[in-house]
Amino acid sequence: MKVTQRFHNLDFLRAFAMMMGLFIHAPILFATPDLAKEFQIENIAQPEDWLWLLLIFISNWRMPLFFLL
Repeated sequence: MKVTQRFHNLDFLRAFAMMMGLFIHAPILFATPDLAKEFQIENIAQPEDWLWLLLIFISNWRMPLFFLL
């Protein structure tokens, strides 16, 4: 039986991409006021523009990375 070598750096990269998924999905409730109103959360300040840029940047490489791994 042949034993294959495990690349721990690829495991770390996969875990990092998963954590970036949490960073994207966790604030969705606060980024969309219509969705927050369904949970009786009102008066949410609009997110700043840099947050949207960061979320778009992460979204551009996160899912393709999962497909490559």
